[in-house]
Amino acid sequence: MDVNVAGGRATRIAKVLIDIVWWFVLIGNVAVAAFLIGGPVLMKTRDVAPVLSAEVSLAHGAVLEALPLESPDTITAVHPLLDHGGATLEFHTRRPGLQFFTTLLAVPGALALLLGVGLLRAMLRDVRSGAVFTAENARRVSWIGWLLVVMGFLAPFLDNIRTAIILHAADLTGIALGTADRHGRWNLVLPGLLVLVLAAAWRLGVELQQDRDLTV
Repeated sequence: MDVNVAGGRATRIAKVLIDIVWWFVLIGNVAVAAFLIGGPVLMKTRDVAPVLSAEVSLAHGAVLEALPLESPDTITAVHPLLDHGGATLEFHTRRPGLQFFTTLLAVPGALALLLGVGLLRAMLRDVRSGAVFTAENARRVSWIGWLLVVMGFLAPFLDNIRTAIILHAADLTGIALGTADRHGRWNLVLPGLLVLVLAAAWRLGVELQQDRDLTV
């Protein structure tokens, strides 16, 4: 198969996949906005108690206090596996303000994802039309890199705030819970830096393309 034909087919497939992701993310953002607006009203008029969930950390020994330890697997270990790990806390609430503010903390990530996918769509549209090394595409790549870097720092911070709010509202006693260790979110920073390097290379490609156009 010709390389150009294969590349064009791959670009079309990528464009279709990105379009599908775009619509899913857009619908998700609309759902978040609708919940922010209509959620408190629904809770008051229908007496609905939504479930808030958050990843929480457990202090040393907390699992020994929280679990009955009836599983045979715990007999072969000094401590259960989750002793130094985490768990998911589910918390029913009828407080509209709590539901509103915890949902609001998810808005930056949702908007960043929507913007990032939108930038990819625009780039693929230009690539399909043959406009690859352009200043606009270089700016788009740079924007994607900065989005990854910023969300790599911001997402764990917002997530910890959300978990702290839920734990304070739940007011649990007898179990030592805390905000979860979200270091896994920091892995967005390195890809973001790599994308920024790619953006610099893309700008160089734009300059080389312009020099070539001038010499022809």
